[in-house]
Amino acid sequence: MRIGVDLDEILADYLSALIEFHNKKYHTVLKKSDFFSYRFWEVWGGNREEAIKKVYDFYQTPEFQNIQPVVGAIE
Repeated sequence: MRIGVDLDEILADYLSALIEFHNKKYHTVLKKSDFFSYRFWEVWGGNREEAIKKVYDFYQTPEFQNIQPVVGAIE
């Protein structure tokens, strides 16, 4: 049996870490309020395939490894 748990923005501040990565690597100035969709290509441009590659690249970074818990999640 496998059990999946969705941590993004519920327990882990995934979006802040992703934004930090994207801003550093692509010289953007994104902020959380820019994200109206989890279809990231709609926010930062490009297409779906490019966005998927960026996210996979993000998974290999210190920003991903050091994602912080959402305030209150530990309590």
